[in-house]
Amino acid sequence: AATTVKASPRDSRFAVLQAQVETTFEDYPAAIDAYGRAVAIRADRSDLFEAKAMLEERLQRLDNACSDYARLYVLSYQDPQWMVKIAAVRARQGRKDDAIKALERAWIEGHPATPHDYFQVATQLETWQMLDDALQFAEKGRKAAGDAFLAGAGPGEQSHDDGDGAVIYARLMTRLRQQDKALTVLDEALGAAGQSANAPSVIVSQVEKQGIASVTNEDWRKRYVEE
Repeated sequence: AATTVKASPRDSRFAVLQAQVETTFEDYPAAIDAYGRAVAIRADRSDLFEAKAMLEERLQRLDNACSDYARLYVLSYQDPQWMVKIAAVRARQGRKDDAIKALERAWIEGHPATPHDYFQVATQLETWQMLDDALQFAEKGRKAAGDAFLAGAGPGEQSHDDGDGAVIYARLMTRLRQQDKALTVLDEALGAAGQSANAPSVIVSQVEKQGIASVTNEDWRKRYVEE
């Protein structure tokens, strides 16, 4: 296969075939080299960049994998999943600031940020145990949501299914041992919500579903349900 590749330097098919064969035989460095030759010919083939990046991650060639994910981001017309991939790699490397920048590029930059965008970043950072940074984004989401904080969506947004903003915020505050502040903020949000029909039912059900009823004390929860 290698001889055929050399004989056909302008045809990516042989390089792709070689890469697939090398992958099957678990010669990953050779497979990466073959994919490199293939994308040099067909720089528009996102599937080749993805296959190459996956092998690079497997071999801990993480900077190279990020370069390929960045190329995929461009080829896909800025599909955020590729920036999230970069963020995950940077988190593995312990490069927290770079991970955060990648998440911001994925979900916040380039358009008016919504509360959901901030809470999405917060939730992802929480999975990587970057709790202080996650809370900063949750705070931004809380402020952006305004009076709709307890309803699970900001002004002009549809309520989303991947977690209520108030629950995310309360969970992070609890994990960082700031329960008292969380209760104060939730109390203020309850007052701001006023007669909103959605606020009490949504927040209580979400808190219970996620198993963090301890976020609030019993008196606060009773008062909330009674509103």
